[in-house]
Amino acid sequence: MEHVPFLLLLLLLFRHGLCDAVCGDAEGIQGGEVVYPKIRTNGSVLEYHCPPNSYAHPVSWRVCQSSGKWSPLRNAFESAQRPSCINYTCTGYITFENGWHEPRQSKYSVGDTITFHCQPGHQLFGAARRTCLANGEWSGRTAVCDPEDSLCPWPGIPLGGHRQGHVFEPGKAVTFSCLRGLVLRGSARRVCQNSGQWSGEEPRCEGRYAYDNVTSVAEHLDVSEEITSHAQTGTNIYFVLHTSGSIGAKNLNTSWEFIIAIMDQATQVSDKVWFAMVAFGSSAQLVSALTKESNDVEDAWEQFQKTNSFTQRGANLGAALRQVLSLIQTEPPKTSARKHIVVLITSERHNVGLDPAGVSAQIQAAVPDPDQNLDIFALGVGGAHKEQMERIATKKPGTQRSFYLQSYRDLGALTQLLWGLDEGLGCGVRGVGRSLSMERVFRGEQAEEKQWPWQVYLKLKDKHHSYSAGGSIVAPSWVLTAAHNVWDAEAGRAMAPDQVTAAVGLTTTPKQPPGLRVGQIIVHEGYKGLLNFDFDIALLNLTEPLAFTPKIRPVCLPCSAEMRRILDLPAAGWEETCTYQGRILTGHGGDEEEREIRGIITGWGKIGNRATSKVLQQAEVVIQSRPHCQEKLKNFTSNMFCAVGEKGQDACGGDSGGPFVVKRNQRWIQVGIVSHGSTQKCDGTSLGVYTSVPQLMGWIRKKVPELGFE
Repeated sequence: MEHVPFLLLLLLLFRHGLCDAVCGDAEGIQGGEVVYPKIRTNGSVLEYHCPPNSYAHPVSWRVCQSSGKWSPLRNAFESAQRPSCINYTCTGYITFENGWHEPRQSKYSVGDTITFHCQPGHQLFGAARRTCLANGEWSGRTAVCDPEDSLCPWPGIPLGGHRQGHVFEPGKAVTFSCLRGLVLRGSARRVCQNSGQWSGEEPRCEGRYAYDNVTSVAEHLDVSEEITSHAQTGTNIYFVLHTSGSIGAKNLNTSWEFIIAIMDQATQVSDKVWFAMVAFGSSAQLVSALTKESNDVEDAWEQFQKTNSFTQRGANLGAALRQVLSLIQTEPPKTSARKHIVVLITSERHNVGLDPAGVSAQIQAAVPDPDQNLDIFALGVGGAHKEQMERIATKKPGTQRSFYLQSYRDLGALTQLLWGLDEGLGCGVRGVGRSLSMERVFRGEQAEEKQWPWQVYLKLKDKHHSYSAGGSIVAPSWVLTAAHNVWDAEAGRAMAPDQVTAAVGLTTTPKQPPGLRVGQIIVHEGYKGLLNFDFDIALLNLTEPLAFTPKIRPVCLPCSAEMRRILDLPAAGWEETCTYQGRILTGHGGDEEEREIRGIITGWGKIGNRATSKVLQQAEVVIQSRPHCQEKLKNFTSNMFCAVGEKGQDACGGDSGGPFVVKRNQRWIQVGIVSHGSTQKCDGTSLGVYTSVPQLMGWIRKKVPELGFE
C-alpha cells in the first residue's frame, strides 16, 4: 500500500502530459515531403505535402497519439502501408447528347482540354471547352446541346455519369448516377419547375479524392444573402464540429478560427442572428445553446476545451445532428419562420450511432418551408466521406451546400477568404457588411439596411413643384431610372442635370436635400412623353463615381458580361444571348404564359392613398401573361411587361424609376423599371407596368460601355 501515492503521482503526470511519449521523425512519403510539428507529442500534427496536381494518399496529415505512434494511414475509403503522392486525373467516360466531343480518351491528365460541338438545330449551353483541373475536377458547367423544345432546358449528363428521364416539362423529374468509383456531387433527382428552372443542384461526377477549389467554396459559403432574406424574422446558425482525438490540436484550432469568421460575417450583416454549437466524436455534446452573443459561444468553447481530453475516437454525426434537431424542435412557435443554417465540419466518415442522412431528413421535416428557411452546409476535410456529405447537405438551384477540402490548411485558407469576402464582389450582391426587412410600393413591408443596396432616392424640381422618384445603381457613375421622371413636358426634352439630385445607401428618406449631383441625363430617343410611356427609360451620369460599400452596391443587368458567371447561357452572339435572357428572366415579358416569374419591387412611394412612405418598402409581384396585360392596358408595347402581387401588391406614385429584380444563383438581376399603372389608384386593383430592361439592353449597351459586354 505504501506504493499507492507514487502510482497516483504517475497517473497525474501522464494525465497532464508531463510523461507524454514522443512520436518519431523517420516518416516519409513517396513523391513528397513531410512537415513535422516543433514538438512531436500527443495531439501534435504531422503534414504531408505533395507537388502541384497531386494529392497525399491515403491521408494528408497524421496526429501524434499518447502511445508515441502517429495515427494510422487510413481514410474513409481505404488504408495503406505507406503514404504516397498520386497524380490527379479526370474521368474520360462521356455521354454527350445531340453532339460530339474531342479528343476521346479513357482518362485525362491535368491540363487536358475537351471541346464540345452540337448538331445542327441545337444550341450549345454550358462550357464549350472544359479543362481537367489541378484538383481533379473538370472546369466549367455541363455542356448541353439543347433543341430548346421544352420549358426547362435540357439538363445534360455529367461527365462520368448517366441520366434517366427525357421529358423536361413542369412536374417531370430526371435522375442521375455515376460510374463505379466516382462520387455524385449535387442532386441525384431534379424536378422541372413552373419558372423553367430545375430544382436542386447541378450534378457532377468526380473521383473520391478530388477536392473543391477554396475560392469557389468561399463564394458558396457566404451566408450574407440568406441572413438578409430573413431580416425580419432572424436567423439561427448551428455549428457542428468534429472534435475527436484523430484531428489534432492545431487542426482543431483551425476549425475554431473558421467558426469565428462565420460568426463575424453573420453579425456584420444583422443583429438578429443566434448561434449554437455542438461538438462530437463517438458521442455528441451541446457546447453552447442558442445565444445572440458570439462571445458566449467563445466562452463556452474555452470551457469545453478545459474539461475535454479529446481522446474519443470515431464520428457520430447522427448524434450531433440530433442535438441540432432538438434545438429546432424546442424553439417557441413565434420563431418557427426563422432561417436555420447548419454548418457541419468533419474529417471522418460517420462510423457509429444514428444515420446522419436520416437525421438531416428529420431536420428538413421539422423546419416550415425548408426550401426557404433551411440550409445545411456539410464541410468535409481530408478523410471525410463525400457520399455522406452529399446525403446530409441540402440542395438548391444554383448553389452548393456540400464541400470537400484536401486538408486543414485549405480550411485555414478558406477562413482568410471569408474575412475579406466583401472585397471585390460583383453586381447583385447584398447583405455583406450590420442590421437589416415586402406593396408602387402598395401593401408592402419595410426594408432594412443593406437589403437593397442599389436603391437610389431621387429628388427632382421643375418650374412648379418638387417630387421624389426611384432609381438603381448599375455602375459606379450611372443610375438607371424611368424617362418620365426626368422629362420636361413643357420643353419636350430631358430636364437640366441641376434639377436632379440623388441619395444612395438609405432606407429612410433623407431629411436634408440629397447631395449627389447629376452631370448628364440621357433619355431614350424613342420616348415621346406621357402619351404612351413607350421607351420609358433614362440614365443619369453622376458627377463623381460612387465608392461601393455594404450599403452601396450595383445591381446586375441582363446581357452584361457578368451574366456569363451567373446564368447558364448559350454559346452565341450578344443579341441572341440577350434574347435568351429575356426569355428566362421575364418569360419574354409574359409571352410564355406557362413560365412563372416572381420578382421584388422597392420604393418610397405612396402606401395606398396616403402620403409617400418615409421608409423603403418592398413587395413580391408576379409577371402576368401578355394577353391579360393587353386586355387591361392601353398602348401596351413590346418594351413593357405588367405584374401584380398575389394580394394586390403594386407600385404606386413615388416609386417610378425603381427596380424590379429577380434572384438567380444568389445574385439579384434588374429586369424591369417601375413605369406606370393601369389606374391612378393604389387600391389593390391596378396592374403595375414596367419597362423591360432585357428588351432595351441594346440601348444601355451603347450608352454605358463600362458595364462590359461580350
